[in-house]
Amino acid sequence: MAAALPMVSVDAFAHGHHLRQGAGAKNNLSQEQLQEVEAKLANIIRKYGKRLSDEEKVHLRKIVSHNEVMLASVRSFPLKNGDTPASTLRITFAPSSDTKKGKD
Repeated sequence: MAAALPMVSVDAFAHGHHLRQGAGAKNNLSQEQLQEVEAKLANIIRKYGKRLSDEEKVHLRKIVSHNEVMLASVRSFPLKNGDTPASTLRITFAPSSDTKKGKD
């Protein structure tokens, strides 16, 4: 006999009233980052909530929180659209053996 899983509403999950055990990276996030995590979770739950178990939702919170921590370093780098690339690809062609010998 399968155990019954509690149903979690999208609003409760999105506002963080339930399943907080998966917020391990929560201590490393600013208030703005926490709001971003909650917004992303709310959108994912809105789209796929019926397909996800409670365990998957907890795991999803961990993943989104961890990704937000990693994004912090990327977002802190000052970059504008007009900035030139740090490196460029330069392709050089070595002369082939046919051009050295010439065709007779």
